[in-house]
Amino acid sequence: MTKFWFCCALFMTSFVCNAQLRKLPAEFEKWLTSKGMRHATVTMEVAQLTEKDPQVIYSYDNERSVQPASVMKLVTTAAALSLQNKKKTVSTEVYITGEMEEGRLAGDVIIKGYGNALLSSSRSLFARESFANTVTMTLKKEGIIEVTGDIVGDGTVLRHNPVSSEWTWEDMGNHYAPPISGLNYGDNMFEIVLNTSRKGQKPSLLKIEPMVDGLSIDNQLLDKDHAFDSAYVYGAPYQLNMTLLGAVPHRLPQFTVKGAVPDPAQFAASRIKASLIRSGINVKGQAISANDGYKPEFGKARLIYTHKSEPLSFVAKQTNVYSVNLLAEMLLRQIALKYGDGTETAGIAIVLDFLRKEGIDTEGMKMFDGCGLAPADRVTARMIVELLAKMHSCQDFVGSLAVAGRTGTVYSFLKNTRLEGKARFKTGTTKAVIAYAGYAEGTDGHTYAVTIIVNNHGCVSSTVRKNIEKMMLLLIP
Repeated sequence: MTKFWFCCALFMTSFVCNAQLRKLPAEFEKWLTSKGMRHATVTMEVAQLTEKDPQVIYSYDNERSVQPASVMKLVTTAAALSLQNKKKTVSTEVYITGEMEEGRLAGDVIIKGYGNALLSSSRSLFARESFANTVTMTLKKEGIIEVTGDIVGDGTVLRHNPVSSEWTWEDMGNHYAPPISGLNYGDNMFEIVLNTSRKGQKPSLLKIEPMVDGLSIDNQLLDKDHAFDSAYVYGAPYQLNMTLLGAVPHRLPQFTVKGAVPDPAQFAASRIKASLIRSGINVKGQAISANDGYKPEFGKARLIYTHKSEPLSFVAKQTNVYSVNLLAEMLLRQIALKYGDGTETAGIAIVLDFLRKEGIDTEGMKMFDGCGLAPADRVTARMIVELLAKMHSCQDFVGSLAVAGRTGTVYSFLKNTRLEGKARFKTGTTKAVIAYAGYAEGTDGHTYAVTIIVNNHGCVSSTVRKNIEKMMLLLIP
């Protein structure tokens, strides 16, 4: 049986125990037949966690396979924390090649990544420019005043699909669905700043921050008189031609739409090059990606700096509290790099094997990515509650979930109720999905594992959330 390294104890008995199953509250059944919900799919399970077998007290269609959206991140983070050391860090190495004469490096600077998704990230524990600044200072300490070669971003430790083959065209190109690389940088994201102050006219593109080398934006946006935007960036990995479609509010002198960088490794190289130039180090070459066919000879390269990422436990918490797809995908690939060939397919197979060995029923589960963005992903409420029960003794896992009414994606959920501060959840949200799964402390002193997933509702999303809040307060003693 797989060991839960450093944090997790195992339940040695089978999970299933419905001896305490209770009749569903009338309000729950009324909700299922209310307007906008009659054609929806709802799956739910609540289990009281005990020292022995968890006791299922409420369930509704709990073996139905449904889309989980970001609730899938629970699976990925649970496997990552269980199969790896919670203190594990990921390296990013800086090499120089060639000879140096009078401060001029006749060679390249190579930035080689091993899958750190928080390098220069807004969610990192380190200042955003700390990596670039340290690389610059290190080169200066080497006495380098000019680089005659290229700045090379090497993310080839992950040589396979940078995005899931099941992700949609509508998602790819947007900041929440960036391609991943062995070398990620700045959340693999850029901002498109627009002027929407001229009513009835196409919003004008003011600038792109930070600049993405060679990027071309076909602006097809419309100006609309509403308070929200429906703008999408359409693009594919390694493709520099992107299209802006949809609508944005007018009357704003600056409005920002976020896109995904097509090639994270090249983007990292370009940001390091810009930092070097700003500091007074001349760079004659280009910022390039090893994906372009560059094959560095590391036997002839000299390592001058190694950056260590935040520990795995911190990454897992950022993944779940803020529901960051990039982090979840990299956690899946880190599992694959340790136990397989680094591919998404290998990572998924390892995760499924882990679940089965821990006695979790995966019959109704389909996994196509680590974050839940793939529309083909499926889970059951029963399977998620089983996972929550198994992981309850892992403090790093429980602590990775957002606190109801206080933090992350559940900052407003259950606020000013008896469960504010008493529950931790992972949310899942798409156009077709609203889901909550996690732990709640009952007034009876017990802890409950709970999952409620709604697919294909016909209501305003806020109405569904309010009703799920009501159900939580009814179902959790």
